[in-house]
Amino acid sequence: MKHQNNFQGYVIRIDDYRESMYQYLHHATTALIKMDPSESEVYPDIMLAFDTYSAEEYDEVLTSLNRGDAIAFNATLMSLGTHVRTRHYHLNAIWKIDGYKEVAPHVH
Repeated sequence: MKHQNNFQGYVIRIDDYRESMYQYLHHATTALIKMDPSESEVYPDIMLAFDTYSAEEYDEVLTSLNRGDAIAFNATLMSLGTHVRTRHYHLNAIWKIDGYKEVAPHVH
């Protein structure tokens, strides 16, 4: 059974694959999220996946987000993370909230 919750966190990076060949290999869009408190100083806490429908529905929010912006979201847990693997959620809803936190860019 998958579990749904509301969360708050900070954007590390948005990867939008809708205009690339990767759209067929990955989710339409992904967001790397840092929670507070964070479980890792090195890795993102959550990889939030958007399907094509969600990416289009929340396009205005996605295009307005920058690294460090605070967001709230409702998502379904898809897989638990480990100390080297980020937790994976699928988006149900997302909205920008007041707040900002300096977060380091995540590099693959």
